[in-house]
Amino acid sequence: MASQLDCEARTIVLVEFIPDELDRQRVQELFSEIVPVESTILMRSRTSAKYGLVFFYQPQDALTAVEHFEGYEILGRTLRVSLAQYDKEAIEKSQNVDENRTNIIVNYLPQSVTRNEMYSLFSTCGESPQCKLMVNICTGTSRCYGFVKYHLPEEAAKAINLFDGLKIQNKILRVSYARPCSEQTRGTNLYVNNLPEDVTEEDVRVLFRPYGQIINCRIIGEKSTRHQVVPDTAENSPPISKRVAFVIYNQRSQAKTAISMLNGVFYQGNFLGVKFAKLDYLRTGYQNLTYSFGYIFSIIQNYAWYMVFGGLAFYYIYTKFLRTILESTFLSYENYKKQKEEQEYAAKYHKNPDLFSARVSAQQNRAQKLQEQYDQEAREHQAKLKENIILSWNLELPPIIGHLKGASAEEEDVANKYVFLLNS
Repeated sequence: MASQLDCEARTIVLVEFIPDELDRQRVQELFSEIVPVESTILMRSRTSAKYGLVFFYQPQDALTAVEHFEGYEILGRTLRVSLAQYDKEAIEKSQNVDENRTNIIVNYLPQSVTRNEMYSLFSTCGESPQCKLMVNICTGTSRCYGFVKYHLPEEAAKAINLFDGLKIQNKILRVSYARPCSEQTRGTNLYVNNLPEDVTEEDVRVLFRPYGQIINCRIIGEKSTRHQVVPDTAENSPPISKRVAFVIYNQRSQAKTAISMLNGVFYQGNFLGVKFAKLDYLRTGYQNLTYSFGYIFSIIQNYAWYMVFGGLAFYYIYTKFLRTILESTFLSYENYKKQKEEQEYAAKYHKNPDLFSARVSAQQNRAQKLQEQYDQEAREHQAKLKENIILSWNLELPPIIGHLKGASAEEEDVANKYVFLLNS
């Protein structure tokens, strides 16, 4: 399989510094002038520089293209053309083909790679694969891994053989079969610290391989100048290395076995620390929050003036037109609701003549009773008033009448009115 992958790697050519004016079809036509081309893929790096991969049918065709187009000048750019490079360790540890699996996982993708570019890359191994690039829900940026599902197992095997270990933008792709999600496959990632300086990924694989199937292994970090104290050799204590590794097993039980067997083991002069890798949720939450605020701030920074002018325009339109329209609409609705209630009320009683006549009769009886009550109260009030007047004037009337003999015409008229009131 290593030789097969090495042969297939020689049919892929990496083309860098492609001018922005050239699209995928023009690049393919350019290389097709020299040798037959199977397909072409164009992508952009994080700095928006355009580069591409050109797939040939034969390794000799790829070498011919490299010799002819290396240093080729076009549209003010000098092309850099070379054979696609592979990680040799990835080629040596390439996994066996599973004839029943069609879903693969792609790790360590460059963050600038989009879903369309990922689809273009992996569609060279099969027709219409399903591609899913995982992104951060807060920022929308790529999480540098994704999944590809093919229709045939042969297409998935070809993609693993062709792209596992491929170097793109200083990243080495890790392509393997995706594991089905279950309780057994969760929590299988191990964190290994204090590795010796000269240890390689293959050494780590050899160390951890006896305890289960290894899905992935990666070393990061470098040697530190600090020293740890070893009781037996305190004078020449071995260095504490900053190099760490992440080892992913196929099942959680295998990871537990590796921890119990290798944690604290003295390996090549260092005491290894092996434990489950834990995600720092607080740091991740803080980063997501920072990214979210940064994203919002960038929107405000880029569109602040548009937002201000838009707010002023909306306020002007609202005060001039919208408020009047809304108020008239609200009043129209109130009038409509009142009219509808009146219509429903009228329809309710007009549909039943007996009910309507009974209601009219009840209203008339009520009005008659109110009128009778009003008349009775008026008669009582008038009688009480007359009684009070009679009582008050029985004492004052004789002196007034005696005084009227020498009174003026005006005083006589007033006295006559009082007499008339008493008589009535």
